[in-house]
Amino acid sequence: MNLSNRSRRAVQISPEQCRAARAWLSWTQAELANRSNVGLSALKDFERGARRTLPAIRIQIQTALEEAGVEFPSSDSIRVQSDYHA
Repeated sequence: MNLSNRSRRAVQISPEQCRAARAWLSWTQAELANRSNVGLSALKDFERGARRTLPAIRIQIQTALEEAGVEFPSSDSIRVQSDYHA
């Protein structure tokens, strides 16, 4: 998926979805920050809802989780591909 398609996603990941997906994958915050190429403090702030996160950072986080097999079918759910588990 190219950047222009990613930026037009119908569902933008929420902090709750991010935490749930990361927990299912058994990833630490540091691992997700590394895989999504965002700063650890930005990820922590996003997951806490501590600040408004730039759309580009949300996209990078969401893309890393999607590449690991997580889907975001609605604004309040996640779905995981059954053949993937970290």
